[in-house]
Amino acid sequence: MLKTVPLILAGFIAGLGIAFWLQPSSEPSVELEAASGIASAARSEVRAGLADARLEAAGAREKLSRELDPPFIDRARRNGAATLQEQRLTVDLVVAGFAPDRAEWIDRRFRELRMEAMQAQAEARRAGRPPPGDVEAATLRAELGDQDYERFLAARGVPSSVSVMRVLASSAAERAGMQRGDEIFSYDGKRVFNVQDLNELALDGTRGEAVVLDVRRDGENLRIVLPRGPIGVRGGDLYAATPGFER
Repeated sequence: MLKTVPLILAGFIAGLGIAFWLQPSSEPSVELEAASGIASAARSEVRAGLADARLEAAGAREKLSRELDPPFIDRARRNGAATLQEQRLTVDLVVAGFAPDRAEWIDRRFRELRMEAMQAQAEARRAGRPPPGDVEAATLRAELGDQDYERFLAARGVPSSVSVMRVLASSAAERAGMQRGDEIFSYDGKRVFNVQDLNELALDGTRGEAVVLDVRRDGENLRIVLPRGPIGVRGGDLYAATPGFER
């Protein structure tokens, strides 16, 4: 009996030791502390990266704003423009070589003539008359002169010559050696900007007289002689200098 009591006490003490050893520690392990530190550092790097990205984006927007709104352009006038295209036109004209005041005048005059042309077309429809020709372009060309009008077209990205898309068989153009891809920029010494110009010049003067076409081919300027009258080429989506041609 006396021997049993010490054994029971020893077993009880051993059980308490095992239970204490199995109890979870209230302090985090070294590994957990290290992992927590790494995660915190990663979050800090991500936040720093986002901040840098925001700064770069803001800088890019500021640079673009300065490019689209240079100091020599009147901001109030630009903001009063109806469309983004109109806002950019003055800047494009300055880039093309016009003085700022001249560029703003051309921009304003161009929009005035466009509105007048729209009103003239509406009045012609109401009266049952054919729509008027491109008076808008003719007026602006006369006011600017050919050299400045060419720069105006270039600033807008509009072609300033007649690009030959097709040469008709047995035509004056074919007999004179014109080729697909030629660009006609002068007829009988007069500047040609579009098919309408070319048609009007071809029908003026004495039919059959020799005239000179100034043509650009593969970067070289050529002079082609042919009789005045229908040329027989297709430029863009129109048949140039071929009145009455049925498409």
